[in-house]
Amino acid sequence: MLSFTISERTINIEEVIKEKAPELYRKLPGFVFPLMRKLLHEKEVNSFLYKERDKTGIDFATAILEDFGCHVSLKGAENVPAKGKLIFCANHPLGGLDGMAFISQIGKLRKDIVFPVNDMLLALPPLQPVFLPVSKLSKNTSNRRGLEEAFHGDSTLLYFPAGLCSRKQKRGVIADPEWKKTFVTQARNSERDIIPVFISGKNSNTFYNVAKFRTRIGLKANIEQALLVNEMFKLRDQKICLTLGKPIRSQALDKSHTDKEWAALIREHVYRLEKDPAAEFNY
Repeated sequence: MLSFTISERTINIEEVIKEKAPELYRKLPGFVFPLMRKLLHEKEVNSFLYKERDKTGIDFATAILEDFGCHVSLKGAENVPAKGKLIFCANHPLGGLDGMAFISQIGKLRKDIVFPVNDMLLALPPLQPVFLPVSKLSKNTSNRRGLEEAFHGDSTLLYFPAGLCSRKQKRGVIADPEWKKTFVTQARNSERDIIPVFISGKNSNTFYNVAKFRTRIGLKANIEQALLVNEMFKLRDQKICLTLGKPIRSQALDKSHTDKEWAALIREHVYRLEKDPAAEFNY
């Protein structure tokens, strides 16, 4: 049973970085932290946490969406079987509110959800009941072990296979980067069927332009990630629609394709759902 206390300053950006990324913390000059507090809306986030301190998990995610005035809809609920192990795999268009919509909407269908996320998000205590921490700054094998245990367990998994939110791709199309194959391998090994999910939405041009500039100059660090909280605050009154496709049986993920190829095909299928919610996954 998780236990935590919500205060009027639950989140301290400087302390989070110091704990989760000590090497980065030592390199940052002191004047950076006040700027980060403003960019990451530390004061507003803490105010909301304190206001909704009696809510956790699915209820807390729903409260965030309501506070931002988001209008969330769900299509294809009939494609979700009442029983059986499932993993819901979705595109990642926004980097914040899409995750909350994912939790809130799938939480209406399955209460036993587990969501692998960057371990820095554990700084949001009310979401700890549904979050499974995965460190992107550590090569610790506990990450892989935790994922394997989750896949072989009985809980319903939510998953963003790209690991990063969508960027501008060729010809200006907003889409996820390559989907990692982990979910395919683990779904097959644990006999867990996949529910493909398309989530609508996009960030501002500022976010995509920073990402494009960063790539153009050869900078590996995803500096645009620091803009995501600010992007979320720009998206008040946003309409977000989740479209659930028909289940993809784990047995279908055979040796006719490599796991990397299956991941790419499922990604392609997810984007097809936007215009054709009844699309069949036939490969």
